[in-house]
This record gives sequence, C-alpha cells and structure tokens, in this order.
Amino acid sequence: MKDRAQGPVDGALAATFDGSALDVELGNLAASVPEAIDEFPGDPGIPLTATQAGSGEGAGFTWMLACVALVLLIAGWLLPWYVEPTANGVGYSAQDALTQTLSLTIEGVGSLLVVILGLCLLGLLVGLLNDLWARFLGRGTLFRYSRARVALALAGSLCTLLIAGVMGVPGAPALFGPIDSNAVADGAVWMTLTGFMVAAFAYGLPGPWLIGLAGAVLGLVSWSQPWYVATGIGAKLTPSASQQLLNPSSAGAGDILLLLVALGVVVAVAGLAADAVASLRGVTTPVLAQLRSVVLFVGAAAAVLVLILVSGLHSSSPFGPLHFQSSPRDPLNTYAGNPAWMGVLGLVLAGIAARFPRMLLRRTVVLAVLAFAIGGAFPAIFNQADDFVAWGARFAVIYVLLALGLNVVVGFAGLLDLGYAAFFAIGAYTTAILAGPRFGLHLPFFLLIFIGAAMAFTFGAILGAPTLRLRGDYLAIVTLGFGEIVPNLATNNIFTATGGPNGDEAYPAALFGNNFGPLGALPQNTKFYFWALLALVALVIWLLRNVEHSRLGRAWVAIREDEVAAAATGINTVSTKLLAFSIGASVSGFAGAFFGAMLGTVTPDNFQFAVSVTALATVVLGGIGSISGVIVGALLIAFVINWVLPNLGGWTATAGHTVGVSQLSNVNYSQYTYIIFGLILITVMVLRPGGLLPSRARKVELQTGADPGSLAEVQEGV
Repeated sequence: MKDRAQGPVDGALAATFDGSALDVELGNLAASVPEAIDEFPGDPGIPLTATQAGSGEGAGFTWMLACVALVLLIAGWLLPWYVEPTANGVGYSAQDALTQTLSLTIEGVGSLLVVILGLCLLGLLVGLLNDLWARFLGRGTLFRYSRARVALALAGSLCTLLIAGVMGVPGAPALFGPIDSNAVADGAVWMTLTGFMVAAFAYGLPGPWLIGLAGAVLGLVSWSQPWYVATGIGAKLTPSASQQLLNPSSAGAGDILLLLVALGVVVAVAGLAADAVASLRGVTTPVLAQLRSVVLFVGAAAAVLVLILVSGLHSSSPFGPLHFQSSPRDPLNTYAGNPAWMGVLGLVLAGIAARFPRMLLRRTVVLAVLAFAIGGAFPAIFNQADDFVAWGARFAVIYVLLALGLNVVVGFAGLLDLGYAAFFAIGAYTTAILAGPRFGLHLPFFLLIFIGAAMAFTFGAILGAPTLRLRGDYLAIVTLGFGEIVPNLATNNIFTATGGPNGDEAYPAALFGNNFGPLGALPQNTKFYFWALLALVALVIWLLRNVEHSRLGRAWVAIREDEVAAAATGINTVSTKLLAFSIGASVSGFAGAFFGAMLGTVTPDNFQFAVSVTALATVVLGGIGSISGVIVGALLIAFVINWVLPNLGGWTATAGHTVGVSQLSNVNYSQYTYIIFGLILITVMVLRPGGLLPSRARKVELQTGADPGSLAEVQEGV
C-alpha cells in the first residue's frame, strides 16, 4: 500500500511529534520577546512590571496610577508640610525647604533628606515624560527601568518618614519655617506618602508588599502625631499617642486600649521586616501570618474603641483632660483628628496584607484595596481644604453611586433609561418626609438610607412592570416621561408632602448626635458623610460584582445581546429586565437619601433632566458595563463640572493679576459647562469608543473583524 501524499496538517503533526521544528519555533519566539518583560517576573495575575501592564489590558490602569501618583507628588511638593492651627493652611512647602537648603540657610540631616526627596520626585517625573515620548512619538522604550522607579518611590517614602521624624525632634532645624510646638503635619505629608506608594505599585511593587508597607507607614506616622485636635480660643496641641503612652494620664480602659494599638503598630513594622528577611531566603509567605493578622485587627478595633470612649462617651481619656463643645457659644471644641483615623486604616491594611497575601496577588483586588485606602485617607490628605472634602461627599461619591446604579440598567441589561433622576429624587424626598419637621418625624439616618433605597426599588418596579415590554427608543421615551413627572409632582407639593418649589427640610437623627445634619454643620461632619458614602460604595460594588457573575447577570447579558434569542432559551425577559430596573433604581435611592440629608433642604431643582443626562454620560464616558470604568467616568465628570469650572474663574483671576492681564478676571466659566462637557465626550468617544476603561465584552464587540466568541466568557470587566 502506497503512502498517501503528506498534507499541510500531516506535516505540522509530524514536525510537532518530531520535536525539532517545535524547538526551533520556541527558540525564535523566545528571541522575539523583549528583554524588558523579564525584568520583573512575577505572578501572571498582576502585572509586576509596567512594561507588561503598559502593553496589555492593564495599560489604562497603569497610566492612570502613574499620572495620579505624579499629581499627588507635585501637589505635596508645593503645598505646606507643617502648619499651626491658627495659620489657615499657610506654611512652608518642601520646595521652600529645598530653596533654603540650596542657599545654605539650613544645614543638617533634614536638608539632605529634602534633597534626596526632590531627586526621587524628579526621577519619577523624568520617567513619566519618557513614557509619554515613547507612547506618542514611538521613540524609546515604554516604562523602562521599572525596578529603578520602584526603588525611587520607596526611597521617597522613606525620606518622607525620616523628615517627619526629624521634625519631631526638639531643637530640629527650621526646615519648614519658624513654627512652634503646636504645628502639625499637614495634608501635603499624606499626599507625598500616598503618591510614592501609588507610584511604587504602578511600576511593579507586588500587591502584598504595597498594602503591608502602606499599613506600616500609616501606623508609624499616626503614632507620632496628636490624635485629637483642639480649636478655639485658648486651644493647645494635645500630646501624640506615643507621648501619651510613655506618660499615661490614668490607669483606665483607655490606656489599656492604647497599649493594644501600640502593639499593633510594632507588629506591623516588625512583621514587614521579618517578611523582608524571609524573602531573602526564598520564603514567599508572611511570617506568623495568622497571629500577626489577629494582633493587627485587634489593634485596629482598640483604636476605634479609644475614639468611641473619648469622642462619643467623653470618658476614660488616655490623652489627658480634653474639652468638648457643649453649646454653640462654647469657644473650645476638641475632636478626633486625621492621625487617629489614619492609624485605624493603617492597622487594617497591615492585617489584610498579613492575612490575605495570595488574594493581593490579583491586580483587581490590589487596585480595589488601594482605591478605598486612598478614599479613606481623602479627608486627611486634604484636611486644610474642607470645601474639597465637601465636594467629594456631595458630588464625587454621589455621582459614583448614580453611575453604578445606571450601569446595571444600561450596561448590564442594555436598557436605555433617560429618567434616572426620578429615583434619585424619590430617595431624597423620602429622607425629607421621614426626617423633617413637616410630619414631626426624625428617624435615624442609617435607617433612612435603606428606606429611601426600598422606596426607589418599589417605584422602579411600579414603573417597569407595565413598560418593560417596550424596547429601545420606546422604553427610553417612557423613562424620560417618568423622569419629568416626579420633579413636577414635587413642585406641585403632591399630598402636601414635598414643600412645593421651596422644597422640604431634612434633619435626621444620627449616630454621634448631629454628625449627619446638613453638610458642614460641625467640623467633622463632612468627614463622616464622606466615610459613610465610601462604605456604601464598597457595599454596592461588592453586591453588583456578585450579581454580575450570577445567573441573573448572565441573563442580563443574554437579553442585552439578543432579547428574542434569550426568550427562546427560557429566560423570562420581563422579570429579568424588571429586576435590573429595580436594582438600579435602589442604588439611586441610596444616593438620593444621602443627598437629601447633606443638603438639609430638598428642592425639585436638584433633580431635573440634566441629572439623568449627566449620569448617563458618566456611564458612556467610563465604559458601558465596566464597574471600574463608570467609577472613573463619574469622578472625572464630577471633578470637571463641580470643582474645576466653579473655581476656574478664581484661579484665572489670580493668574491674571499676577501677569497683569485683567481680562482673565471677568470670565465666567460656569456658563460654558455643557460646552466643555460635550467636548470631553466627543474627544473620548473619538479616541476611545469603548470608554476610558471598557469591559472585556465591550472591547471584543469593538474589534472589527474579530470573532468575539461567547460573551459569557469575556464578560468580566478589566
């Protein structure tokens, strides 16, 4: 029997089984891989080099982290590092300290540290400029010398800590100008530390090391700073936690709890050092991980109990006698400062790094922990800018919640909703009705937000039940009508419950007294709102991630791609779409309840059609169907519309006065809000049609000529 002719498939099989051709091909493949990829090998779940991340799906995150780090570092370099309580944020910056050093006005170890800090910042800046050159001009290597950049970021973090330590030594040189003993570390110190940490992760520091190092740094800095801040006539600087532990004021429960906090800080630092020694011997798991995590979490709980005992109950103070405001005419007011909360955050982060090292090897997990850690530190980083923290609570986080809820409807289920502001209004008016003077009800705040979400869920179901059989443009028109009806009903004071055009007041009862009254009523009021909203965002993201990957989430994908085919497979399209509509509405109800309590007065003008359009634009801008994308889109829109444009007039007026161009003082940039808004949308849609951070499914859909395969296989967002 003659051998048949060998075809191309047979030839390929023969070469494979022979092995020689395969070896040649593997050798050619290895030779074609850039050497930079082997520069920092690690777990494939997290891009341990910026080169890997910059050319793969994590490119958007890598660029975003690098830019955020540089913005924080430049701001921290130019803003005051140490200020006195009565100085209104005026003080010397690191740039001023460097100027004194170069002019030989100040000498010593502190001056050398400032110079090294400046060189670290300059090195990272030059690296990013090189990346931009390589990216847009095609010259050079993208994210070159990743190891060196990580080393610069870590060296900068260490210099920042050492400078803080030098400034705490009595008789230290006046690096940051003539300051007295009441001066405290300002937000620029936190900005600098945060910027260097973010840069280290962006350029390749593994997740467990990043989170553990951040926890240890926060614990150390917090331990060396006063935990309580006193304002008013006759106010004095309270002792730091370390000083008070060495000179206890009593033998009560507060001192015992403070000792547990100190033990947690020691374990965080010592554990990190032990892990570094173990890694040199090839051991990759944390040393005594379970025991360390228990001690660290107990220390964090002890810190919270200290704050409750002192701030909430005014008893068992380990910080000596503290004066708390008892009436509006009382000139003194003492409250927990930012270092206290940063200490709690640091111990929690160190505990997470010790207990869940394998989980922190996943890029998405590290980014989530890092994002919420920076979010938790946001009030401390900008502690001299209460209006900016108020922007974060009133606009940034609220828009994030709106974007997350609308993404369920538009992104997951593919339903176009143009009346989303209606559910936002329902949540806000629920708070006003149940916590206002009109009906004499003052329910607790944390009960109101869930009632507001439940009411929005109910109205979402009521609206969706008769209308969700419609599709596409017809459904959009119905939701648009509903979005116009609700504010008009509120304007007409329906059932005498909404207050008409003047609105209705909302003053909920709350934990810690009046902390959840109108925004800015107390010095710490804004921080509590921001942290409560941040916790709610974390809860919503966790729930939506689980729903997205559940059977219900797969059904939404099927309906979004082809509703007829989905119905043919047995999916109840009406009830499935109804759930998407109701779940999205409930998230908007959460945001509305918070918004109503923060405003104090709920009026129909806050829930017009522009709110629905803005929420929809944040989803499209960030990336339809991508949770991380819509969050970035919401933050960008809130920052540009609600912070940059309202303040741009003042900034340009200052610049015009400086350069002698008076015309810059007469420009009202707020009237160009929607022009700039439209230009941003057009630019992003042209350059990135899928949004800033599109989901994998969206990327596949946009790839011309590519076979998308099963969307269920690529549904997970970037």
